[in-house]
Amino acid sequence: MTSPAPNPVESPPLAATQIHSKVGAGAFAGALAILGVWGLTSAGVDVPTEPAMAIGTVLSFIVSYFAKS
Repeated sequence: MTSPAPNPVESPPLAATQIHSKVGAGAFAGALAILGVWGLTSAGVDVPTEPAMAIGTVLSFIVSYFAKS
């Protein structure tokens, strides 16, 4: 009896202490977006909550999309 072929779509499992590069890049981009909005607010620019969240989401997606697997 043979074992089933591995699924080519799945990534190899990571150790518990490792972070996938795309996840790390997305988290870092989200943090940068938060700091950017905070800096704008500190400079006197009023950034409403919804656009601030959208900036973080879009920036996180873009960086995660282009990060190497």
